[in-house]
Amino acid sequence: MRMFKDQNPPVLCWASPVVATGKAGEYYQFSAPHFSITLPVGETHSALLNGQEASVLLQTDDLLAPTSVRKLKLVGLSKVRQQNQYMLCPIPMFEVLSGVWTLVSCITYPDLRHFLEEVLCDPLVISLFYKAKGSEDSDFSQTGDLARHSVDIACVSLSLANYYQLSDVELSLALVTALLHEIGKIRLHYNSQSGILVSEKVAVTAVVGPYLIQVLERDPALYEALMSCLNCIEQPQIIYMADTIVKAADKLSRTKHQFDKAFADTADYYDLVVTKKGCTDLYYRRATQFQHMEKFD
Repeated sequence: MRMFKDQNPPVLCWASPVVATGKAGEYYQFSAPHFSITLPVGETHSALLNGQEASVLLQTDDLLAPTSVRKLKLVGLSKVRQQNQYMLCPIPMFEVLSGVWTLVSCITYPDLRHFLEEVLCDPLVISLFYKAKGSEDSDFSQTGDLARHSVDIACVSLSLANYYQLSDVELSLALVTALLHEIGKIRLHYNSQSGILVSEKVAVTAVVGPYLIQVLERDPALYEALMSCLNCIEQPQIIYMADTIVKAADKLSRTKHQFDKAFADTADYYDLVVTKKGCTDLYYRRATQFQHMEKFD
């Protein structure tokens, strides 16, 4: 399987503009739109933050409380845009964002990989993507769920693409579609203070539009495929295998999430849960309890 082939994939974990200030030998203060933290110089490593040399402490505390102590990992060396950059990542999202860039490393079609890297290396995208919710009040409504859900779908899509022996370009298109299929949600009102209530289709176009224009200039056919798979346009007469796989993986992920919610905090012997969704009753049943059901003649 073409999965996790790079031992040390690039990890771009904190792309918000970071500025180092303070007196040399005393401390560096790093500030960005979402946090401000003071790091003592002791136990530091040299790093390059957005092109600026700085010393970064590997032990710190809460991202929002500059004076306490907890681990903050300095992760990955990304060589995107011909510039080496170390990025800071809050520990709870380290595994998810590592997964994102591991999946990026599985994309072998150059134009698709370049397009995805350009989107994910946009500070205005990645700084919201890693902590965004997948919805306002239903499925995937916790902080960071959008990235987790996207990685989940991309992993399943990769497995399906390998199973069906899709070409490199189809597999790459499936991964790009999976990772970006809901990227527009970072612009919606429940993830951004400046967000508004708009359709997801419009929001996706707003996020990836500038980078799609670059694809159009290089490869119009690829541009059309991306527009269709990312649901930026309505073209029901065109079916891409990559899009079909991602939609199937998305449905599997959402159904599994709904099952986990339905059976949360229930005893093992519960085999039926009824929940309300609009005016329809949904019946969730686990197959593990069939042996306990009474048999009628």
